[in-house]
Amino acid sequence: MFTFFDVHTIFFTVGRQQVSYLEVVCTLAGLVCIFLAMRAKTANFWVGYLYNLLLFPLFLQRDYIRVCCCNRFRLP
Repeated sequence: MFTFFDVHTIFFTVGRQQVSYLEVVCTLAGLVCIFLAMRAKTANFWVGYLYNLLLFPLFLQRDYIRVCCCNRFRLP
């Protein structure tokens, strides 16, 4: 179960870029969220929550939070 949330569990490879199961599911949830928003459905709210909950472990493991926060305040 927890191996699904690991970014090192690779689903497929494009060139040299490896894509994990978590990234694929996050992308699909984001696309469903956009589709439901276009249709003005109320389920978009809950799919958006799911999308954000799936992105959280992805950002933690890829260390995107530190990169986004620290690079903004770095002095030249």
